[in-house]
Amino acid sequence: MAERERVRQQASGALSPFATRMLALAEKNPKDPLTPDALVWTVVYTLKRDEFKKAVEIIMSDHLKSPRIARICTAMIESDYPDAEKNLKIILDKNSARDVRAYACLALGLYYKAGSEQRGFADAEEKAKKAEEFLARVVDQYGNVAIGDTTMSEAVKPALHELRFLAIGKAAPDIEGEDSDGKKFKLSDYRGKVVVLEFWASW
Repeated sequence: MAERERVRQQASGALSPFATRMLALAEKNPKDPLTPDALVWTVVYTLKRDEFKKAVEIIMSDHLKSPRIARICTAMIESDYPDAEKNLKIILDKNSARDVRAYACLALGLYYKAGSEQRGFADAEEKAKKAEEFLARVVDQYGNVAIGDTTMSEAVKPALHELRFLAIGKAAPDIEGEDSDGKKFKLSDYRGKVVVLEFWASW
């Protein structure tokens, strides 16, 4: 998520002036068939929080059911938009376009996953469950929807695996190896004992 946002910020630095023009065009031509595209462009590429907020508000009020608004779903969580959770749930409920619903479901899963990683918050475990629920739904219902040069199913596999098997509190995956004397062992051989693992390699 952080890397995606860094790349988005770099692109936005060059394209932000055009985003300002896109928002102006959208406001001047609210009924034009291309207005949703102009608003999405603004959301994705503007560096100005007021423009971002304005474009999202117009989309949510006037173009909620447009099949062209998928990209704003991930843009809202990448930009830490405060109403992201609420808006994503509305989009998932009201928009009938399958790819838009897929992006909204994906974004909700990633939103809750990020929240679950903020240790010290009382609802971290609950958010982890919600993240797994939405990401599993992506695989089950929208797995073949394209995202970039891959599919939704492939895109969410690492995050879903992490939630199910690698999160704090989960049982460590069993691993096999050899000790310094060449004796084979498995991590499960030491179940119930305090274990310190050190991973290293040389080439």
